[in-house]
Amino acid sequence: MCEAVVQAYGRLTAMSENHGQMRDVRRFLRENPQVLVLLLICLILGLGTFLIVLFGIASSGPRSHLTGEPSGSIALSHGVTSTAVW
Repeated sequence: MCEAVVQAYGRLTAMSENHGQMRDVRRFLRENPQVLVLLLICLILGLGTFLIVLFGIASSGPRSHLTGEPSGSIALSHGVTSTAVW
């Protein structure tokens, strides 16, 4: 019985410490809103990049005819851009 009370008290103490830490984070973000904006931008861009990579991998699929050789699309785009400049 005493061990259960001690464990429950330990859990309550840990929850109280976590609540205090979250309160500190909220206070910091309220005092520095630019940090919150930067954090949101990084999260959105990171999630978007992750999803793009996943979609790229999924859309490539298993193809047996890929040899790793360039397809010529880079040379074609270079030719188009070089003629557009001149």
